[in-house]
Amino acid sequence: MSGTIDRESYRRLVGRLYGFYEPFEISAKLEPVRTAWLNLDLAALGVSASQRSALPRCSGFPDFAKPEAVLGALYVIEGSALGGVALARGLDGVLGVANPEGRRFFRGREA
Repeated sequence: MSGTIDRESYRRLVGRLYGFYEPFEISAKLEPVRTAWLNLDLAALGVSASQRSALPRCSGFPDFAKPEAVLGALYVIEGSALGGVALARGLDGVLGVANPEGRRFFRGREA
């Protein structure tokens, strides 16, 4: 938000987010919506499919066998996305004002 991130740092951030959300959505048996958004962003940032497949992934998620565990995780995930639209606007200096690509994840369902 302060305008101090550069394109490469942002690309690394999106890669780390991908490394969390892809295995999280699989583990929780969720539709991979956020993973798809992150894939679009990484592609827009010049990260190839083979580079995306090589990104480190998180492991050790809790047992999502009970619906309340998934609901609790979704509560946190949805809450964390509330500021995404403001963050997306804050990326104008990195991605360009007229360029919507590369920030699909942060735009979320607002896009």
